[in-house]
Amino acid sequence: MAIFINTGKNSTFNNPSNDNELSLITETPRKVITGKIDEDEYGIFGNCYSQPQDFVDLLREKSSGTFYDCNTPEHEIGQWTVDIVLCALNVLPKIKAWQTPHNSEADVKWKWDLIIDHEGYLYPVQIKSGLDAIKECKEKFGETLGLAKEKLAERKQKIKENSENAIERYMERNKLASRKDANIVAMIKKREQTLEPLNHRLDNYKKASPLYIWAARDEDTIKALVRIFTKLFSINENVLELEAQALEAYQNKYKNIQEILIEQENQKLKTFSEIIYLIKEYLEFKNNHLKKNNLINLSKNKPTRLEDILCLNKSNELLDLAETMLTYYNKSLSIAQNSDEDKMVAHDNKQIIDSYKIKFKEKVLKSIQRRRYSSATLLDKQVMLSIRNSKTPDPDIEEIVDLVGTQSQTLIKNKNLKYIEPQTMILCLDKLIDADIKSSYSNPQLLIEVKHKSTYIVAQEVTLKTDEIPECDDLNSIFF
Repeated sequence: MAIFINTGKNSTFNNPSNDNELSLITETPRKVITGKIDEDEYGIFGNCYSQPQDFVDLLREKSSGTFYDCNTPEHEIGQWTVDIVLCALNVLPKIKAWQTPHNSEADVKWKWDLIIDHEGYLYPVQIKSGLDAIKECKEKFGETLGLAKEKLAERKQKIKENSENAIERYMERNKLASRKDANIVAMIKKREQTLEPLNHRLDNYKKASPLYIWAARDEDTIKALVRIFTKLFSINENVLELEAQALEAYQNKYKNIQEILIEQENQKLKTFSEIIYLIKEYLEFKNNHLKKNNLINLSKNKPTRLEDILCLNKSNELLDLAETMLTYYNKSLSIAQNSDEDKMVAHDNKQIIDSYKIKFKEKVLKSIQRRRYSSATLLDKQVMLSIRNSKTPDPDIEEIVDLVGTQSQTLIKNKNLKYIEPQTMILCLDKLIDADIKSSYSNPQLLIEVKHKSTYIVAQEVTLKTDEIPECDDLNSIFF
């Protein structure tokens, strides 16, 4: 792909014979990105004039008066495409690209999704995920420009009319036949001074067309954009290194759903391991205190006080829940690792992530159900097969017992693979905290830390409705 970069002051605009080229030219006091690139996976279309800082600030800070919901799937796809371009641009030296505020005039009316700042020259950019959308945006920009020019023309005409009326009244009042009067000269100069910023704004409006980019959402497009803008702005850096940096920025922003699930399940495993360690530490402190202070009935190996018995029971109940959840998340991690889901989703889009987490959780629970049902079915089939294959009218009872013993271990193992909503941990923990206060030995610091970690798990987990697992009336009933 040939990219022609020209910084000459007297360059002409698009040469029809030079398709798939971009040029950076100077038209004092502005610079202009001109030309076009038209490929299968992306396209870039000029002309794009650099904009004065005050004009950019005006459109950024002014509300469009139109509100667009940023939580729709369409907006998320659009944001994803914008981020593709941002990741490519912001790794380039001497380049800073930033997004315009949502629902601002810059964004809604003038179709400026982001601004490229290169050596103090500000270039507006409109980004779409397809060429047809670019064509539609060009039409909307033309409509916006027409309305802006019309309003400015009306304002200018009103100022001129008011000024002329004031001059006519002054001349009539002072019986002047000529305009060669100091006060009239001053009035005309004031009028021109008032019109000057409007003329300047009109010129800005006429040259406010953004650089139009459409881009496929893939890594090859990012690398291509890095190469294009590196050449356009004459950046003398290792392009391969810049491509790698852009890809890293993109991969940190947009992760494969499998990577997200593995990362989250690993963190839950780590957190439950820490919770188990803290509960065991709490139990150790509790038992040591009871033994040291002769609060244990040696014959029954139980605390002598009812409050301590209750506290230990609640502690062991909490430990059992945590260990059960640790087993569950080990299983869910293995399913995440074996997943073939490779859809790219926004890492910071909670709505999309939670949707996938719900589907993943359903998948894990159904997988556990299938393992339990298949284990029970297999055991039943093998026992019946052993009976039918017996060469004597009386089957070998010991063989069947051994078979049942062996296979039932698998069944028991799968049966004990439970899922408990993390909120259950919090309820159990709250009861333990109440019991701890009344016991002989209180250690609230450890329990507060356990609650902090349990709250983290609750925040990370999604809760299913009972009707989302059709095999059972209640989520936890399938494990008991």
